[in-house]
Formats: sequence, C-alpha cells, structure tokens
Amino acid sequence: MRFLFALVLLLGSSNNYAGNYALYNFTTAEMSLSTAASQVVSIASVTKLFTAALILNDNLDLNEKVKVQGRVTGRFPIGSMVTRFELMKAMLIASDNRAAETLAYSYPGGYEKFISNVNTMVSAENLKYTTIQDASGLKSGNVSTANDLVNFVYSLRNYPLIVALSSSSTDHLEIQNKKKRIDLVIKNTNPDINKYNGILISKTGFTNSAGRCLVMLINFQNEIYGLAILGEKTTATRSKVVSSLMTSVERVQ
Repeated sequence: MRFLFALVLLLGSSNNYAGNYALYNFTTAEMSLSTAASQVVSIASVTKLFTAALILNDNLDLNEKVKVQGRVTGRFPIGSMVTRFELMKAMLIASDNRAAETLAYSYPGGYEKFISNVNTMVSAENLKYTTIQDASGLKSGNVSTANDLVNFVYSLRNYPLIVALSSSSTDHLEIQNKKKRIDLVIKNTNPDINKYNGILISKTGFTNSAGRCLVMLINFQNEIYGLAILGEKTTATRSKVVSSLMTSVERVQ
C-alpha cells in the first residue's frame, strides 16, 4: 500500500501525463499502478517484441542469411543477404523497421503466414486485447493494452536473446554495401536504458497514432516489475513517467 500511495502522489494527481500505464510487481503479484491500462491503443514498435518471440519460438536458424526485403526504411540495403541474428540485433536495439519486415518476409510460408502465426501466438499467451497487423509496428492496427503488455514482457524473461539484445545500450552491425563492408554502431532507442540498474528487457515505440510507448521488465532488489507506458506525447514526458515510477520503487524498498 505504501508503494501504491507513493505512486499516486507522484503520478495520479498530475495532469502532465496523457498516456496509459501499468506497473505490476510480479514478485508480490500486485498491480502497483494502472491508469487506463485496459484501453486498447496502438503500440508502434513495441510490436517488434512479438516478431522476435515468434522467430525464437519456431527455432529458426539465426545464422542463416536471408534476403533483405520490404518497403520501409532501414540500415540494410534491399537485396543484401543478412543473418537473422544481425536482423534481430538491429530490430531490438535500434528498432530497425526493415529488419523486422525482412524477418517476416523470410518467415517459412511467407509474410501472411508470419502474421497468422504471430496472432496465434498472441492468443496462446491469452493476450485478449492484442492484435498484430505487421512485423514492425508501423500500422495503427497493431494494438494492445498496458495490462496485456506487462504480462507479455514478463513472459519474455524466458528468451535469453531478447533479454540480452533489448537491454544493450550499444552494439555493432556488419553491413555489406556493394563491395564494401561497413561496421555500423547502433544505439538503443530507449534514452533511459543506462539510467537504471536491473533493466532486463526494454522496447520503445513511436508512430503518430501510438504516441511515445515503452515496455520494460526490471529486476529491482530481487523483485520483478513489468512496466508499460503507452500514448505519451513526447520522449521527455515518457522519461518523466519512468523516473517517477523508479523513484517510487526506490523510496519504498
């Protein structure tokens, strides 16, 4: 109760935040804070966590090179051959849209099969209010709720690669551009990734329809918290929400 009271003081009385939130303590099985957490909204590039989970669920060869495809922007040249591992790195750390689309286009059975199977996975996870329409999250029809997302991000703790990549602040990509090989440094799209200890999983998202989104799984003093922030107006206000939540956790531990 002290935790909830502190959070309400910090967030509940403020009109500066426009989005939807859920903060759930999985160790104590308590919802610490939820604001419009059951509202179905667009989730933008948070979608990429679903793309990654399906690739890993199906045990696809991450070392296999696949042809880069798609109409969206990205770091890999169209037509180049790239391993699924490099695509996963670009997608989860730098939120590369073309990497996500390529993983879907190269999925056994093709893009439509990918969409069908990822939604089957969603249903199996009992995420009743989540729908995936594309691999990258650019479509406004990629929707979920804050409640669904905290449960989903908690399930991803069992995917070591998603944990390792999504929590990385920086990494490198090897890109073959014609006859020249380029070593490209990529940075995590979450500006708060190095501010807090114990971040296990992190994924940001942004489209005009979704606003600024973020999901995280955090281990703080041996307690696991799932956090979903959806529909923030700016990156700065989203970071203020994260700061308020983390400060509240620290005060009551």
